[in-house]
Amino acid sequence: MNPLERSGKPLFFRVSNPDRTGLTIPSNRKGAALRTAVRSLSLMQKEALIASSATGAVWRVASDEGAYLNGDDAAPCPLAHLTTGMVASFMEEIQALARDRSIELRHIRLVQDNYYTMEGSALKGTMTGGALPVEVEAEIDSPADRDALHRLVEDAVGRSPAHGLIQDVLESRFTLTHNGRKIE
Repeated sequence: MNPLERSGKPLFFRVSNPDRTGLTIPSNRKGAALRTAVRSLSLMQKEALIASSATGAVWRVASDEGAYLNGDDAAPCPLAHLTTGMVASFMEEIQALARDRSIELRHIRLVQDNYYTMEGSALKGTMTGGALPVEVEAEIDSPADRDALHRLVEDAVGRSPAHGLIQDVLESRFTLTHNGRKIE
């Protein structure tokens, strides 16, 4: 059994004793703030604790990778969590903007496809990851006309905080430090 299976814990849950986690709620400087602490359970399995300034709650979320990255596939991969947050953010913005514009939505369903790429080796430090454009399909039952709904979805996705992560090419670099010293 892998560490996630051995723990006997659900893959995600609200922490009942957040004061014992050592994770403090972040200050709410510019709206809702989240603080996340992650630890490795195995080569690819991770456990994250997420504290929210909006609710004061702390949640535990687990992730793993599939065999393609030498994982056990015992939990969603980290990018699945990102994708879920992204489409949930789009849905929240669509519903809020529909209220602002007095557009009735009787039923709405979003289907999102994300495509990620990898080249090289993580072990050799030559891996380069990428993300292709996100595809979102909106199925909406509404008395509003098609053009108004199209503008609603486009505008809402554009104002989503998640959109800022996907609108431009972003280069990132991972570094490892030990006691303040960078390790190659």
